[in-house]
Amino acid sequence: MFQSITRHAITGEAVIRGTQIPVEFVIDMMREGYEFESIAKVLIDDHESDALEAMHCALLFPEAVLGSRN
Repeated sequence: MFQSITRHAITGEAVIRGTQIPVEFVIDMMREGYEFESIAKVLIDDHESDALEAMHCALLFPEAVLGSRN
């Protein structure tokens, strides 16, 4: 699962349980002051650990995420 999330994070999307969540959405929420745990609960109530793993993985590639906006 970690590898598939990494692959999609580089393209700007994290895939959790078959749902595509834009990594930019996570980055924007963090810039607004939300913490990982809060974002995870908003995204996936009962799979918090999967959401956290996806977000951590996506944030390993901030250049790819931020670069995709240009």
